[in-house]
Amino acid sequence: MAIILCPEKDTPQWGECLYGVGGTGPAGGLVFYTTDGGRHGIEASPIDQGQSEWGCYTVEVAGAESQEVGSGKTNTNAILDGGCVQDYVYSGDIAARIAYDYTLNGFEDWYLPSLGELGLMYSELREKKIGDFAGYGRYISSSQQEESNIRSWAMRFSNGLEVLIYRNLHGHVRPVRSF
Repeated sequence: MAIILCPEKDTPQWGECLYGVGGTGPAGGLVFYTTDGGRHGIEASPIDQGQSEWGCYTVEVAGAESQEVGSGKTNTNAILDGGCVQDYVYSGDIAARIAYDYTLNGFEDWYLPSLGELGLMYSELREKKIGDFAGYGRYISSSQQEESNIRSWAMRFSNGLEVLIYRNLHGHVRPVRSF
């Protein structure tokens, strides 16, 4: 076993880091979900990465329908691999690309959260006033409406309301990563 220094610890320790909801994750993000006693989980970027649209308005994207916790990465990959290109974007870059391209402290494995992951981010961070979340507008998820090529799911962080929006409407982008 090696001696390591874990986030939020003052002294080096033996073994592995254990993370808690509301604390700092391995990449320096905000932990909002843990499993295996804190050995694994999901952390969010400490700040928004601007606003963007979901993109791909009128383009069918297969495999990005899941709203479950743990499906954000699969949804993001489906969006990026499924023909969602700049030609279909109203302005700027799409939310999935912004999240995928994000880097923090050398960690490059970020993605756009699913609707379920946004729900946990809201209840475990925003409601507890952890993180610098916008109190207005909506946060874009990687979950598209099932059997729709024009709408996707988002969440209002002012009240935790899940909303369907047209894919060419803008919302806040907050990348997440699994550890």
